[in-house]
Amino acid sequence: MDIAFAKQNNERLVKSYHCTRWSFPKANGHLSITTERVIFHGATKPAANNQPTNRIVQEVEVKSISGLSCFYGTKINWIWLLLGLVVSVSGLIGMVSSLGIVDKMDRVGYHPPEMLVPAIFGILLGTAALFGGVLIIALLAFGKAFFLNIYSSQSAGAPISLGNADRANHVLLSLCGQPTTSTDFMMKELGALITDLKTDKEEAFKAWGPQVEQKEN
Repeated sequence: MDIAFAKQNNERLVKSYHCTRWSFPKANGHLSITTERVIFHGATKPAANNQPTNRIVQEVEVKSISGLSCFYGTKINWIWLLLGLVVSVSGLIGMVSSLGIVDKMDRVGYHPPEMLVPAIFGILLGTAALFGGVLIIALLAFGKAFFLNIYSSQSAGAPISLGNADRANHVLLSLCGQPTTSTDFMMKELGALITDLKTDKEEAFKAWGPQVEQKEN
């Protein structure tokens, strides 16, 4: 754990989940629930000065939580999808046009180099663009994503919000994190855990914690 606990009210860690990760920049995100707060925190690996190059910390008091929403599943990246379609269609058009030129030369039985060489080059370039666009769509347009919003009665927005591009911090918050093997487990029990903490934090601590955070392989 790399978060500090309040000492005056004897704050204790109840449970922590490794709920998300990012690939670019490479980082891990954890949701930690204490007897007083819910804290989302994440950081990239330390650099040469032993300090992380990117860090996120968001928190909300347990007693003020009014709702939460979580989602993980397939996310469509529309930018990569449109780019892949444009590249593929452009390549197809170029390839068909070049094949048409070659076909006309075959019909007349005359293949001048100044026309044949560009036509062959157009066929090769169009074919490469067609398959390149397909690869962009297959590899980059679709992927796994994880969204988390925890709402508070004391604020208009969501004090903890992950994966929303309209937030001011675009280092990690704007990126849709990927789910981990702990994400589904967290989503199933997070609501019950928070409800128990709001009802009686001492009994909730006995029932839910202390727990050892699940590790990723």
